[in-house]
Amino acid sequence: MTEDGRTFFSTEEALVHGDTNHGEDVYEYVSGHPQLITTGTGDAGVAKEENTSQSFPGLVGVSSDGTDVYFSTRNTLVPQDHNG
Repeated sequence: MTEDGRTFFSTEEALVHGDTNHGEDVYEYVSGHPQLITTGTGDAGVAKEENTSQSFPGLVGVSSDGTDVYFSTRNTLVPQDHNG
C-alpha cells in the first residue's frame, strides 16, 4: 500500500474485462476500482520448477509513493523485447 492509500497486488482472478489470460496479473486498486497493470493477455504458462523471479509472475514491490511498481511477467510489454 502506498502513502496515499493505493494498493497494488497480483492475482490469478480476472478482476477486469480485459484480463483474459487466466494467469497471474498485477493490479492497482485506486478510487474503489481495480486497474490492470500487466497486459492480462498472452501466455499464462509458468515453469514452476525453476527457482527464479522470471519463473513466478506477479508483484515484486512498489515504492512508498506509488511511482515505481516492480513486477515479473512472461508477457512482451514493448516491441523491443525479442527474447520472450
